[in-house]
Amino acid sequence: MKTMKHLLYIIVTLFICIACDKDDTDKVFSIDDYEKYIVGEWQLISKIHYEQRSTGLNDDIKDLVGPEEETTRKEIYVFKENGESIWYLNYDKNDDGWSQIEEESWIVKNGILRIGDHSPYKIILLTPTTLRLEMHFMDAPTIEVYEAWTYKRLR
Repeated sequence: MKTMKHLLYIIVTLFICIACDKDDTDKVFSIDDYEKYIVGEWQLISKIHYEQRSTGLNDDIKDLVGPEEETTRKEIYVFKENGESIWYLNYDKNDDGWSQIEEESWIVKNGILRIGDHSPYKIILLTPTTLRLEMHFMDAPTIEVYEAWTYKRLR
């Protein structure tokens, strides 16, 4: 009877381990793999924008704008293996009217994505299905801006 309980315990444990195993879509790529796995077509699903304005006197916060989430614009980035990127925009709710906006080079180094001459984007998360980027910069001496984008993989 003791052997049967032990065997049943092993079978149940194996079943739980197999059932709880993560799907490949949940895999988080390491910083060393970003350049390889960012290649593909990514559609924007959310963009968040914050602004913090100070008076310039003792860096007191005068105004905090945000978070604002932009949902009217549709955006697709295509990152090609040869280092080229294409950016498409669409403001039409019916998916008509996609326009190619820019075609530029891209590179990923140390977790930072650079597209053409734009400010660098920090890669926060890259999985087989999700890309999250953020950017933090000073828009003026008294305006600090934070933006974050989440994309889903199309191909």
